[in-house]
Amino acid sequence: MRLRKRFFLYFLALILLTAGLNLAITASGSKLSFDRFTAQFRDAFAEAAGVAITAHYRAHGDLEGLTEEAVTPRELVVRFPRQFERDPDHGPPPFVNVPGGGTWTVIVEDSAGQIVLGPEGTTLAGAHAGYATAYPLEVDGRRIGLLRLLPKENSLLETARNFLIVPLVIRQVGTVIIASIIALIIAFFISNRLIQPIGVLAEAARSIARGNLGHRVTLTGGDELGELAADFNTMAARLEEDQRLRRQLQADVVHELRTPLAVCQSLFDALESGVATWDKEALTTLQEETGRMNRLVHDLHALSKAETRQLSFCKEWLYVGDLLERLEESFSAAARQKGVSFTVTAERETAGTLLYVDPDRTVQIFLNLLHNALRHTCPGGFISVDTQVRPGGIAIAVRDSGCGIAPEHLPHIFDRFYRIDESRTRRTGGSGLGLAIAREYALLQGGSISADSVPGQGSVFTVYLPTEEEPLPPQDR
Repeated sequence: MRLRKRFFLYFLALILLTAGLNLAITASGSKLSFDRFTAQFRDAFAEAAGVAITAHYRAHGDLEGLTEEAVTPRELVVRFPRQFERDPDHGPPPFVNVPGGGTWTVIVEDSAGQIVLGPEGTTLAGAHAGYATAYPLEVDGRRIGLLRLLPKENSLLETARNFLIVPLVIRQVGTVIIASIIALIIAFFISNRLIQPIGVLAEAARSIARGNLGHRVTLTGGDELGELAADFNTMAARLEEDQRLRRQLQADVVHELRTPLAVCQSLFDALESGVATWDKEALTTLQEETGRMNRLVHDLHALSKAETRQLSFCKEWLYVGDLLERLEESFSAAARQKGVSFTVTAERETAGTLLYVDPDRTVQIFLNLLHNALRHTCPGGFISVDTQVRPGGIAIAVRDSGCGIAPEHLPHIFDRFYRIDESRTRRTGGSGLGLAIAREYALLQGGSISADSVPGQGSVFTVYLPTEEEPLPPQDR
């Protein structure tokens, strides 16, 4: 069933239920009010009839000779129910004059239980069995008999009931029908208004499924549908970006593998044709190119496992001072070979800070940053590593005096294969994956990495790693 039809049926069921409850409450309330009016009228009738009967008893000493005309009041004054007024105001219900005759059949019993007034053929057993309303008759505190009242068929009260309640219910039914029609019309427009954004989202989803990842939803508003549209656009943008990165990755991998493969193929062709001879230089060239391809594949594999959270980390306690010592031992020779000054500084309290990390992968983060800095730092320049305590962790910064990074490149330097200098080859520029791997390794250990640079003055890469709040047991320190 279509959602629009379902909405419409829900509205219809709700309207019918509300209308039915309204009619039931109105009819029940009207009947209750009229029954109260009837009871009030009956009590007033009984009171007036009782006065006439006791007056007859005082005058004659008994109840013989009573007539219905003598005991039936000509007119009674009672309050009229508010809901039966044509033009009700806000005051109390008004008093109305109601004729006494033609409403009740009067039956009078004497103190011995004999019927002294009633319709012809009325028996004592019938009177006791058929009349629920009875009023005692007393004179000077002494009971002289019993007054019973029976509503007459087709009486004034029955006519009043039909005249008042039935039109009221009919008016209510008409009001409910008109209100239901109006409500259904409103429900139709509301359902259309609710369904239209869903239709827009459905069409957008179909467009995305067809491959049009640039499709966006233009719904506005602060309701849930507006939030859903915003989330949909965010999802579509991420899918589009993922597709762009995937295509870029494919192109980059092809491009990165093409050069070493072309070198190897050219060397093989030269050896086959006799242009080149199989010597140490040819062997070195093949080793370098195959090694470059092997490193590229290895880095891609490591980065893919890190991005998909499939990489296992063997965490253990590591002092910051021990980490810095490993960096100094691993990188000093490379810096010295290029003629670049390399220094590591750390305060005493910083060096004693404990990190719960994977030592090898953490060292790999900083070696990637250091080798990246070395590639962009000219001989005579400097590279330094320093530390700074921050709330909840420690920041380790790698600084260099290289050429720096332009502001437009900073947001992309951690992307795969991103090149600041398009003319730089992988022979001099690395695999292009080192910074991306460093970022993923830092993120997977609860840390972060950021870069800041001034063109012509150098760059600063800062790695933040959280410190453990719980101290180590003494035997593990």
